[in-house]
Amino acid sequence: MPRPRASLPLLALALPLAGLAQSPPPSQPPTFTERVEVLVRNVDVVVSDRDGNPIVGLTREDFELLENGKPVPIVNFAAYREGGDADLALEGGAVPTEAVAAEPARSRVLAAPPATWVLHVDQAQLEPKQRNEIVKQLRRFVATALRPGDRTMVTTYDGISLRILSQLTTDVAATDQALAKLEKSSSIAATRLARRHQLRLEIVDPQLDLYRAKEVLWAIQDYAEAETVYSRNALSAFHDLLVIVGGIDGRVNVVSGGGGFSNQPAEEFFRLFAVRFPGLFARELDARRTDPTRIELETGFAKLTRAVNSSRVTIHTIYAGSERGPAVHADDGGGFEGFTPSEIVTQEGSSALASFAASTGGRSFVAAPDLARRLGTARNDAVHYYSLGYEPPRLVPGESRRVEVRVNRPGARVLHRQQLAEKKADELAGEAALSALLGETEPDPFGTRLVVGTATGKRKEQRVPVEVQVPLTSVTLLPEKERYRGQLLFQFALRSPDGGYRRLEPRPIALEIPADRVGQAMGQHVTMKVDIAVEPGDYRLAVSVLDELSGVHGTTSAALVATGGR
Repeated sequence: MPRPRASLPLLALALPLAGLAQSPPPSQPPTFTERVEVLVRNVDVVVSDRDGNPIVGLTREDFELLENGKPVPIVNFAAYREGGDADLALEGGAVPTEAVAAEPARSRVLAAPPATWVLHVDQAQLEPKQRNEIVKQLRRFVATALRPGDRTMVTTYDGISLRILSQLTTDVAATDQALAKLEKSSSIAATRLARRHQLRLEIVDPQLDLYRAKEVLWAIQDYAEAETVYSRNALSAFHDLLVIVGGIDGRVNVVSGGGGFSNQPAEEFFRLFAVRFPGLFARELDARRTDPTRIELETGFAKLTRAVNSSRVTIHTIYAGSERGPAVHADDGGGFEGFTPSEIVTQEGSSALASFAASTGGRSFVAAPDLARRLGTARNDAVHYYSLGYEPPRLVPGESRRVEVRVNRPGARVLHRQQLAEKKADELAGEAALSALLGETEPDPFGTRLVVGTATGKRKEQRVPVEVQVPLTSVTLLPEKERYRGQLLFQFALRSPDGGYRRLEPRPIALEIPADRVGQAMGQHVTMKVDIAVEPGDYRLAVSVLDELSGVHGTTSAALVATGGR
């Protein structure tokens, strides 16, 4: 996760193992029950005609759902529309109960729940003019297209790490203010892009001789090394964004604008140089193919692709790279398979960005004067859609399965997430902790108590004691010979005063309680104590407790203040 400038590493645990705090024992020992969980996966589907208008009135019988190419039964079905029956609207966009889902096709349509819009601007490959073009259109979109109850947040990659410019909010004015501030900020890419232009001129210079060519090749190599760092950080920033918003409930739309991701920085210069001087400097050019930094970057891009496919968000992309063709209109790609925006001339721009939109059921756009209006199609997708539920075989964490939806309507165009993947329980708990820092709340099944103590230490190195208490009655305990055992994992996340987010090192606790003492232990609670070292400032701390035996997690948060001390 991005590291806040005002944070230092998490210190060691004050206690190596859990403590069982004393309290009166209950009169009854714990009971254990066996629970069978039926997993239902929901696939949200947007269906439109050739002109992009939503097709409404479809029923369950109009759809065919396939997983890994094999048809699967649709066990739940719901249709959502703007202005649907509010009485039947389900909180967070959940699939209706089986009683509602089983109603005949003439049943009322559900009102589409509010959506969350994450407006992200990746400045890595954008000059100020290009960036401000995106921001201007996003401001128009926010002012004209959002519905009452829709939430927004604004984020950016500034060349160093991901920055949260505004928290989750329904306040349109606050969102506009954050975008306006971004529009006035300095650009990180202007100098780099100017150097790129200069390198291209040097390579094609007719006066370039062999002596100077060697120097130009060194300059290309230096440029590639620097761009690898920027590209790696950009990939990490977008990955961090997916993790942070992963715990947000309901329909989450990430609108990401930028110049695309480069997994082969300066490759065009190496190819151009090889054409200019064929057969020369072959050893230097061949070494590029096995460059460890290049391999690392390609691995990072593959990791990000997996994160995109396993996320629950819908990604809409805006390409605004400098190699864009004449911008006549925003050219909504719709994320349909095989689509390549006509105004994108680089493979990086068309494949990386558009593929993320296509794989998550989103839309691809090109920055243009009418972008705000074109983004309205993404807004319509959030209010006119169908939800199909099916019961897949239990996924192994990390496993991905292809999903395909067919509609029995001639000419219908379909958008939906193309892959489903299962995340590990600890990943979900970590995402929940980060989302809690955004103000996203969810019920805590454990009754966790988070106690933040008073900071001590030197002025620039404060230590804040933190204690997390979990009632033992909330913890799953399994009998094993003459003992009962349990396993908890504590995930900490911290928001710094400058808007940085970081997930701290997770801390596990293994519990072993003798069978003859388990009844008495039920009146106690598990305690985790840590010290957190920070610089002075006002922070926000969240902790997500994962019961590793049951897979259930609960999250709570509190203010953490370091006053500065001596």
